[in-house]
Amino acid sequence: MKGKGKTDVGKLKKGEYWCDPPIHRLQEFGFGELSQLSNFVVGKAGYGKVTFLDPVDLTSVPAIEDIPGKVVLFDSKECVVYPETYEKPPVGEGLNVPSRIELYECWPVDKATREPIVDENSPKVKAHTKRLKNIEGTTFQSYDARTGTWVFDVPHYTRYGLDDDDEEDEEEVEGQAALDPLHEDAEFTTTPDGSPIKRPQPRPYAPPVMEVDQPSEDDYEDAASEDASQPEHHPAEYSDGEEASSVPEKHVDSQDEEEPDVDYNAPIQRPWPSTLGLNPRKVNVMQASFFHTGTESKSPTPIGGITAKRAAVDDEGHLGRGVPQAHQIQLPLSSSVINNPPSIVPSPTRTLEIGKQSDSLALGSEATFVDAGLSMGRCFGARWGPHGKLMLIGGKKEDGRISRSQVNIVKPRILASDENVENERTQRLLTVQIERTTIETDDDGIPVATPTSELRFRHYASLFAGDDRSHEASVWRLGAALFDEMDLQVGQDVSWDVEQAVRALRYRTALSDWLESAVAPAVETALGDSPTASNSQRVFTLMTGHQIERAAQVATDAHNFNLAMLVSQAGGDEVFRADLRQQLAVWKDQKADGLIEGWYRRIYAILGGITDILEGSKDQDPIQRCGDERIQEGLDWKRSFGLQLWYGTTLEQPSTDALAMYIDMYEQRVAAPPLPWYIEDPNGQDARELKDLPWPKSNTQYDALFELIRMYMDQRIPLESVLLPRGFTPSPFDHRMSWHLYILLASVLKYRDFGDRREVALQDTERSPTEVQIGTSELAQTVTVQYAYQLACLGRLEDAVFVLLHLEQPEGRKIAIQNLLREWVGSWDERLIVDSLKVPQEWVSEAYGILASYENKPYDAFEHFLEANQQQLAHDLAVYSLSREVVIRGDLELLLQLFSSLDPKQIRQWDEQGKLYLDYVECVRSIPELERSVFDTRSVSDAAERQQLHRLARVVPALLASLPSLFQHSTDLKAKVALGEMLSTLLKLVNPLRNYGLSHLPVMHSGILQEQARLQYVQRESHGRFLRSLSSLEMAF
Repeated sequence: MKGKGKTDVGKLKKGEYWCDPPIHRLQEFGFGELSQLSNFVVGKAGYGKVTFLDPVDLTSVPAIEDIPGKVVLFDSKECVVYPETYEKPPVGEGLNVPSRIELYECWPVDKATREPIVDENSPKVKAHTKRLKNIEGTTFQSYDARTGTWVFDVPHYTRYGLDDDDEEDEEEVEGQAALDPLHEDAEFTTTPDGSPIKRPQPRPYAPPVMEVDQPSEDDYEDAASEDASQPEHHPAEYSDGEEASSVPEKHVDSQDEEEPDVDYNAPIQRPWPSTLGLNPRKVNVMQASFFHTGTESKSPTPIGGITAKRAAVDDEGHLGRGVPQAHQIQLPLSSSVINNPPSIVPSPTRTLEIGKQSDSLALGSEATFVDAGLSMGRCFGARWGPHGKLMLIGGKKEDGRISRSQVNIVKPRILASDENVENERTQRLLTVQIERTTIETDDDGIPVATPTSELRFRHYASLFAGDDRSHEASVWRLGAALFDEMDLQVGQDVSWDVEQAVRALRYRTALSDWLESAVAPAVETALGDSPTASNSQRVFTLMTGHQIERAAQVATDAHNFNLAMLVSQAGGDEVFRADLRQQLAVWKDQKADGLIEGWYRRIYAILGGITDILEGSKDQDPIQRCGDERIQEGLDWKRSFGLQLWYGTTLEQPSTDALAMYIDMYEQRVAAPPLPWYIEDPNGQDARELKDLPWPKSNTQYDALFELIRMYMDQRIPLESVLLPRGFTPSPFDHRMSWHLYILLASVLKYRDFGDRREVALQDTERSPTEVQIGTSELAQTVTVQYAYQLACLGRLEDAVFVLLHLEQPEGRKIAIQNLLREWVGSWDERLIVDSLKVPQEWVSEAYGILASYENKPYDAFEHFLEANQQQLAHDLAVYSLSREVVIRGDLELLLQLFSSLDPKQIRQWDEQGKLYLDYVECVRSIPELERSVFDTRSVSDAAERQQLHRLARVVPALLASLPSLFQHSTDLKAKVALGEMLSTLLKLVNPLRNYGLSHLPVMHSGILQEQARLQYVQRESHGRFLRSLSSLEMAF
């Protein structure tokens, strides 16, 4: 039947649900009316409405009042009928019938201003409309650019609408998940208020494209000058090519107001965009576009960086205060490595031009060998050579004077530890990486390596023994605790909020367990350094490592049972903490705290949640006077952070609160800053093994462990701040850990990517609207190339090739691998390179060809170039080297073999060079045979043979005219002899050709001809002139 009654939608507030007929009228209908209700409409003021085109059966709904708001849901730009909490009936039953949906405010958004685009003539609006028309499973009806109203029909229900993260700039490819109706089997969950949220789904990673630019010397000078201008309170002191970046100055909300609120601090959302059905990689790109701008910075921004601005946990829950200035990835040794700073507007490439030779001081002094700088000034400079060696001009003599005629070859140190140790560490990590990587070739035959999705931190952590407390082992164990999946051990029927609470607690526990293990050596060292310490000091020391059981046992052994009972309740509820704080306050008010041992007061303080400074009574009486107790004094940064996690916060608080408290304390110089291990404990066993380091220590770099924790807890922290080499090792050129972490975090887990990765707009076509895809990262390429160069310097050439297979751009990957093979030719295993790493045999053959050319083995080089299909290189080698000796030897068969094996289509100037040799062989071999056959009186001459003689009669003069130009730039004596041999041989063939079109010969320099040929040439030319004179006389009479 037709519904009765109307709803005045205009009087509703935005967000209120309504239906037509209204709920109170539907509740009055009988069973028959509800089972065949026509023209039923459900809507949400300000969001949209759905009109059911076929009659609906409302008797299948448990409660009529649940239809608007629970069975039919509207959110910003989307409509859901039958969410996950309801069992969806088959198509054609219940509400699962053909319908017409209207969604309001579905505008495309201007990315710069965050304002909707309402101009119907805008290209973005047209592209937006085209997208809407092409959505699979929907029938487009209309789109009103002014109101953003999108009307379309659907045959049945899942979820329909636009996702805000993909709507900007029309990013998604037509028909993909962000815009398409989601499949019925897609995984959904609901928030406590009932709004649907898509569960994170795995998404394949498509390697983007990369461009490479070389830095100029001015870039480095600018970087140095800008580094010097940084204020002292910011960590801006750089050394050895370090550059700086940092945390953004302020946060700009990158999500629309209608999106569900997200707790950015909560570690349970890993990463938070996934819990909203968004792509974390795209959110990172979007954040980078907001946060990487340098225009808002008040101080000059160093190359590749952003100016630091510290702020505590803000209203949105972002952790920013105390964050150290993140440095840019270190610029390396190899000249092939680039350093284009990440910026929103790329700066133009700077180039260096060599001045005119006429203006050079070296002009005319090229033979002054006593001064190498003067004689080689135009052709020699400091540069990198093979095997990591650097060539320099100049040096100090024994008497201290500077020698400009000295050429030095040095191999700078790039790694902190001995090469044997570094090789062992490298082999260990690469073994895990290679076992979980697939290598394939693309459509162009270029190999590419792709890590499998199973690779996790725990695979690296398992390489280290349980008692290994090295920094590297701690990094992998921390990653496993923070980023690896964890079995929550909860049932399938638990609610979403309970599941998230359990997740947060388990990851907090995993972080606590890791931290307890990481600080255990420091606790044992502190106990060993104070053998005469009091029992209360030992208890406090053990508590700084969260060794509660041992601390309680020490108190028990000292018969201090009250203290043992209190220690056993460490980390208790707020009531327990308040009692301890009250006790401390009573001692202070009664001025009794001066009579209590300081270590005892510290124990009470951390039990009460006081982890920074415990104030004393400060009485004027020297007997009762009690000073402040600095709880953090003498503790390293990990134990200081641990005090906040274990005692400063409760289990119900997020871990981000503990980190924020620690950052506040080290900013106020109450706690130790998170310096790297080799600076924090220079006398430790690991640091003592590092001898004669050439790099100055710098307090501007923070520990990679701290940066990893900070990135996990703050979504704004870019990946590059974590991967700085000096966060792992004293060497600014050691990218081993940086590269492996990049592959894991960015390529496999897709948790965070480099901030310089850009969006690339694709060309608009008739088939699909304008699309935007994730672009490339120059920092990612830098880390990869640096690590490959590092491996090459260690002699691990095969591993270097494996690393280069991870470069994103196919052409750049090809060039990098070919350059490596050429530079280190002969140092790698060809079978492993070709069979296992799938490097084309042509690349290997080309490298061998270059080596053979260098070793003056031209024929071997020629064969290698043919195998590599380098036709031009093989051709040039044959023309300018091999052919000359072959001609002198008179080996026409070998000369024919050389040039007939080439493909003329792939060779420049083939007709002017290589073809001349084939024509020469044909003339020398064919003309004598044709002469004998044609002038043989015993047989009838063949017309084809005569025709061939006519053709060759035209070829010989052309050869005589062209061959000298082929050798005109050659000063080699062998070249002159070869040219003379070829010309003399051709002149001997002139006589039989005079009757077949050979009229005259080109003018030649007779000095290059053999004597007999020269005489014949002079005689023929004289005879020719005589005959031409007679002809002229006959014509005159």
